[in-house]
Amino acid sequence: MWEEKSCSFCNHIKNAKKAREKEDALTHRERVVYTKYQRKERGQTTSTDMAHNAALSASATKCTSQMWRAALKKALDANKSLPNAKYIQVATTQANASTNDQDDDGGFPAIRTVVFRGFLDRDPTKVTFVTDKRSQKVGDFAVNNKCEICWYFPKSREQFRLRGFAHVITNETTDEIDMKDRSISWKKMRPGARGQFAWPEPGQPRLPEHEEAYDVDRLIEDEDEYENMWPKEKVLENFCLVTVDVNRIDHLKLKGNKRYLYSRQRKSEEETRASSDDEDEKNEWIVCELCP
Repeated sequence: MWEEKSCSFCNHIKNAKKAREKEDALTHRERVVYTKYQRKERGQTTSTDMAHNAALSASATKCTSQMWRAALKKALDANKSLPNAKYIQVATTQANASTNDQDDDGGFPAIRTVVFRGFLDRDPTKVTFVTDKRSQKVGDFAVNNKCEICWYFPKSREQFRLRGFAHVITNETTDEIDMKDRSISWKKMRPGARGQFAWPEPGQPRLPEHEEAYDVDRLIEDEDEYENMWPKEKVLENFCLVTVDVNRIDHLKLKGNKRYLYSRQRKSEEETRASSDDEDEKNEWIVCELCP
């Protein structure tokens, strides 16, 4: 009995020593972040966090979504001559996990470049892009639909970070409005781009039998042939429309060293019911100028 207690006590001492050694190895900055993380996990808020949030609230002013959308449109117009202005980076948290920690991708951030497909016609605060139903990000969104978009415009030297919640519209979606949005997005795509959703599953090993699917791009030169193969009226089942409901925008202007943070403040259910269908009537936005 004594040996068991002694062994348990020794293990406790060893674990405590390892924890101290790990914490001592942290740099000062890492220790601050680590401490804030621990307090956040316990539901505690530091006085610094409270002061920071209070300062943001005090300096914030009310606005509408039109304010940040106008800034983004201005950047798009200023950079429209650049082909890469239409590309955005989308960050998610990987969902898959394994028993081997070394090979476990679960919890790691994943980022990729996608083509910006415009704002949703019926809600201009929602950013859209398309993806394959079999892609990794669709699985990520199924577990955690929080994401962040990073958009840099070289010509005007501006960066927009848009945070929000992704909604994936697939061939199995039952909402009629969502399915209409998906169909509209499909029709807007070039016929050749539609054909990519008939390719083999993304991320799988490339095999000789897959080459025929990719050869179509080289063999077909006439746009009408593409249209006949992948018509506007027939949406392929692997095609997905992703809409991101943006609720925060961090706008950095390197020219002039300016930075603005836009945040959406949702109204209560009663206020929302009393408001019109206009997005700015349903939500309140605030903007605060930050140090760059």
